[in-house]
Amino acid sequence: MGGDEFVVVVPGASDADLTALGRRLEIEIGKPFLLAAGMARIGVSIGAAHALPSERDLDALLGQADALMYEVKRSRKLAREGAVR
Repeated sequence: MGGDEFVVVVPGASDADLTALGRRLEIEIGKPFLLAAGMARIGVSIGAAHALPSERDLDALLGQADALMYEVKRSRKLAREGAVR
């Protein structure tokens, strides 16, 4: 999609399947790793959308997932700001 945005298509997945996959991706991507300058960690914000087999509007589906991803980013930012105060 973009430089740091990816799309994963999971045919036949339920909402529960997508939630579990998203959590697994967050855990795996968030594991610390070693760079020459020291330990590093990558954060990830995931938005998921579920379509029925009869739905074919890819732009609408991607829009839903994108909106949810930005909602996750906003809520994390607000949580960090609240923790700093």
